[in-house]
Amino acid sequence: MIKKIQFRASSIPLALFIICVISYGLLIPWLGFYWDDWPYSWFAHILGPLGFVKAFANDRPFLSVIYMITTSLFGNTPILWQIFGVLTRFLSVYALWWTLRKVWPKYGRQVAAVVFLFAVYPGFGQQWISVIYSQVFIVLAALFFSIGLNIVADQKPRWLWWPLTLVALVCSAFSLFTTEYFFGLELLRPIFLWIVAGEKEIGWRKRATRTAIQWLPYFLVWAGYAAYHLWLLHSSTYKGYEIQVFSTTSAGPAVTISQTIQAVIDSIAKGGFAAWTQTASIFNLPLDVSSTLLYFLVGIFSFAIALFYFSKLNLSLEEGTELPAGHEDHWGIQAIILGLAGILLGRLPSWAAGLQVGMTFPWDRFMVSMMLGAALFGAGLIEILIKTEKRKIYILAIVLALSAAWQFQSANTFRRAWDTEKNFFWQLAWRIPGLKPNTLLLTPEFSLQFYSDYSLSAPLNLIYAPNLSASESMPYLLLYTKARLDGSLPSLAPNTPVSFNYRAMMFSGNTSNSVGLYMSFPGCLRVLDQDYANEKSIPDLPDEMSAITRLSRLSLIQPNPAAPAVPPAKWFGAEPAHTWCYYFAKAELARQQRDWPQIINLWNEAQSKGYSPSIPSEKLPFIYAFAYSGQIDTALQMTRDIITAEPKSDTGMCYTWNKISNKIPRIPENEAKFKDLFTELRCN
Repeated sequence: MIKKIQFRASSIPLALFIICVISYGLLIPWLGFYWDDWPYSWFAHILGPLGFVKAFANDRPFLSVIYMITTSLFGNTPILWQIFGVLTRFLSVYALWWTLRKVWPKYGRQVAAVVFLFAVYPGFGQQWISVIYSQVFIVLAALFFSIGLNIVADQKPRWLWWPLTLVALVCSAFSLFTTEYFFGLELLRPIFLWIVAGEKEIGWRKRATRTAIQWLPYFLVWAGYAAYHLWLLHSSTYKGYEIQVFSTTSAGPAVTISQTIQAVIDSIAKGGFAAWTQTASIFNLPLDVSSTLLYFLVGIFSFAIALFYFSKLNLSLEEGTELPAGHEDHWGIQAIILGLAGILLGRLPSWAAGLQVGMTFPWDRFMVSMMLGAALFGAGLIEILIKTEKRKIYILAIVLALSAAWQFQSANTFRRAWDTEKNFFWQLAWRIPGLKPNTLLLTPEFSLQFYSDYSLSAPLNLIYAPNLSASESMPYLLLYTKARLDGSLPSLAPNTPVSFNYRAMMFSGNTSNSVGLYMSFPGCLRVLDQDYANEKSIPDLPDEMSAITRLSRLSLIQPNPAAPAVPPAKWFGAEPAHTWCYYFAKAELARQQRDWPQIINLWNEAQSKGYSPSIPSEKLPFIYAFAYSGQIDTALQMTRDIITAEPKSDTGMCYTWNKISNKIPRIPENEAKFKDLFTELRCN
């Protein structure tokens, strides 16, 4: 007879690793760099590992140590960082499991539930910003190991207490001084110590004394960091988040109390409930999309293996202790209380800085410090509300499956965002082969998910200044006018100096040395100018582009540089296939040089391959080319096609044909055609 399958506690780390890979690692080959991954990777490329000392000198000086080590190991290869990101996520999960077993040695099943929920927590959805959050999970793992070592040290002989305590203190200091994210979570330590002391001390005074003695060295480290951070806040060089919470006290105690209560409710509602329930929205996705089927497959597979694993997990084989009846509820209440405390303490740093927490990018980043509390809270609720062992297993398997599928869905969103970002920079390189130094690129905003103007400035410089040295200034800067006007960008008036400290690099430019960009998906990237591509000729151009267009100077673009800009394959992969946006970019570049025959050749080649404009107004450079080359009828037909597809384009077509009619031979045949068109378009 085949021996009945049973999993011991020693199998839990492997099971946790598998769930981490399913949730975060299946799409690794197709993921890249996002958000602040870019500037930090660029700093490592330009400045070397020691450049991080300068990059973090003004707000997180101790964080530079981690980046110096990790960038030396993984360089600038996205796939290596993505693998490392999953490994560090697992490291934090393992550290939590190891530590909670020291806190609740008799509650192996309950601890396993907490840690599995922690592993897939869907409130935090930025796992794939791997350069940034791999460091964050290293810091979080250090905090967990510190708490676990704190407990272990008290259970060992005196000669072992000192070295274990020293290591635990170093881990605590490391987690505090590298980033403020987990400043609040450190206050969970005395609660864990109180729980552990309850196993040995009956009287509450002895228990409190024991807890206080154990916590004292760590409290001193915590208080030391608090004093250091307050000093840093008042430093003239500090560039991080200021403490904003005290500013609300000026409104009076009633308002302050009301706002604090609202913040508490909001944190618990989002971190403890909405983060989990949002996973059910996967059932609202359209079933005729292939990616939806993949989500369901991941969910079903995760449910099947979770159900099988938890059904066969027999922790009594190693724990060796049967708990008295009712102790499950006792643990559940403990976990709920500790979970609520963890959610609020995790929220403390971002709340103190006046930053909102949300369920979407970029505000879900603050959920990373609320994960532990949310996992304890969720596991506690399951323990209290679900009474039979079998139902608990089913509920836990369902929550894990939905969360794993949700994380896979998020990974797929990051995959699409990476494809879009690579496409954006290739279009930029096709349209702008060279760019004069000290140029400012301006746009109201790009619809690029998981990126900002600051983060995009790093790959911009990587592409257009590939040989930049550490001693040189930063030659290019991209700014969103919606976010930076009256801040980093003082105004949109001509000849306005613009200086920007990009952590380790400095940009110095002028608004009169600007190029205006516009990109509206599914359309192609556009470079704006006052004559051709402006608010008069492009009907869907936002009103805020007018001031940018007036500043945009095509003379800053170098059409034929000695070394044309090329996104490096090491970072961006191979050049994508030349579809419509390639032909449009090259046509716009040729239009800048008034190379009308080249534009016609590009049109014919695109047509022969079955490519056509994504939006009607992308035919504009081809209309000019055919009209100036004497093929008036073709240009007129394109114009009528645009009007048919987009009736509100009539004003733009009037502007375009007024320019054309004033620059080509005025023969009677053309005059009659122009008159008919102007009448048809109701031009002034």
